[in-house]
Amino acid sequence: MLTLFEKIAAVAAETARERGAFTLFAIMHRADAPDWWDLVVAAPWLDAEGMKDYRYFARKLGKFLDWDQTPRLSHVSILKLDNPVVRALLASRDLEVGKVCAINEPAGPVEFDKGFLVARKAMKLAAVEGRNGGIRAARIPSAKASRTKKAS
Repeated sequence: MLTLFEKIAAVAAETARERGAFTLFAIMHRADAPDWWDLVVAAPWLDAEGMKDYRYFARKLGKFLDWDQTPRLSHVSILKLDNPVVRALLASRDLEVGKVCAINEPAGPVEFDKGFLVARKAMKLAAVEGRNGGIRAARIPSAKASRTKKAS
């Protein structure tokens, strides 16, 4: 059986083939939320304000994750490229692609204690200084609920 991290990497790979490359694709564990992970994504083609991309990720996660894995993800965060969290995670020396890593430095205004980085693309941070990015969240439906809807 594939682990949650391997399945998240498969979601990233399929999404990149279908829609384009990511600037950041990671699942992050918040220090204040035991047993919960956040999917954190950023790409120039993502819309952090509309619901279309949130629904896309909810469907994609429902397709790849087993019913017992979906409760481990608390929400999807689609961030703008100039968001302080994106800038901090792109600059982090603690994160390595393909490994669960402890985080010893702050990631902007959110405190993460570990993370699994699937994709990270370097970008000029000076070009995005001084602007604030938005964050919204969408609940991820369970795989069981997705299969029930498909059967109807």
